[in-house]
Amino acid sequence: MPEGAAKKSPDKNRRTAILTKVWTVGITGVVLLAGIWFVSVWRTHSVVKNCERIRRLGQPSPEEAIEKLGGLERARARLKSYLNLHRKLATERTNAAFLLGRCGKAVMPDLIELLDDNDRSVSEEAAFSLGDMGADGMEAIPALRRKASPIIKAFEAGIDVMRRDPFPEWAAYLTLEKIREAKSDPESRSETP
Repeated sequence: MPEGAAKKSPDKNRRTAILTKVWTVGITGVVLLAGIWFVSVWRTHSVVKNCERIRRLGQPSPEEAIEKLGGLERARARLKSYLNLHRKLATERTNAAFLLGRCGKAVMPDLIELLDDNDRSVSEEAAFSLGDMGADGMEAIPALRRKASPIIKAFEAGIDVMRRDPFPEWAAYLTLEKIREAKSDPESRSETP
């Protein structure tokens, strides 16, 4: 047996052992990160799933659900992540949009973005959440006008549009009216500048 052949074998085994360890650590890290992500999504999903009772009965309050998600800022981030998941993973997207709308004025850009969501109920919930902001929702007026444009054009043309179809557009239109009323009513204006 040549002298060089004996030396290559232990080096090759050593390299293989190092690569195996690196591979194992890498896979373990990926699995650990995926597990952490899954637990976070699952916790968000369980809070959002219970939100149906909040929307229908008002109990428990949306504030309690937001606290379970970690407070306003953390809830905003978790709900946005949840809404960005595939629809098969995030089955409670309408409830997530409802809760997101209860996270304060800071979520207005997120709600405006949700107006164009493919899921009609999410778009509708975003419009109603913007309307619940009252006069503070004035930043959303251009986006709401764009969304409600089919309804506005139909009214201008004298066409009687059925209120149920298309509903997200109706939600945007009704929200525009609500913001206009809040804007003209000095008592409904926010105390913040």
